[in-house]
Amino acid sequence: MSEAEAKGKRLIRAILFADVKGFSAMPESKTSAYVEHFLGGVAGVLERSAFVPLARNTWGDALFLVYKRPREAGLVALELRAWLQKQCWEDLLGRDLTMRIGLHAGPVFEGIDPIIGKQCFMGRHTNLAARIEPIAEEGQIFVSEEFAALAAADRVDEFHCEYQGKAELPKAAGRIPVYRLVGRAGD
Repeated sequence: MSEAEAKGKRLIRAILFADVKGFSAMPESKTSAYVEHFLGGVAGVLERSAFVPLARNTWGDALFLVYKRPREAGLVALELRAWLQKQCWEDLLGRDLTMRIGLHAGPVFEGIDPIIGKQCFMGRHTNLAARIEPIAEEGQIFVSEEFAALAAADRVDEFHCEYQGKAELPKAAGRIPVYRLVGRAGD
């Protein structure tokens, strides 16, 4: 069965959730600058990236991206973090911004959301990805064991995943082994 025939079925995908730390304390007067500089900057990173997400969405300070493989999601996460760290957010928004990034990979339902008319990715594994982001340390990229295993099986050499121990996920999502994604430069 081709991927086109599999629409509406579960396929393994890599999911990125990110959250901007410091957004909720940002003054309302900076919202326009945030949209221009932060969201516009993220859009620029995604446009310049060699990897096109299958889906993308934002909710104010949250970012949701879906990729075919962990390599793509991991490299985009590193690109986003590098871009974010190069900005002088204090000058642009009056406060420093950092990001927490969580990555997971697993079988998700892929279909068309009838409300927005766009491709969607849903299910238990999408929810799990969303629960990893809040446990990531500021400026770090945390990944699930499944993500780390699939990246290793794909022989990804641009990054590796370092075991951090077990962590309790929010919203009673359970306790899972977590890893920190580390780029070639050791960051």
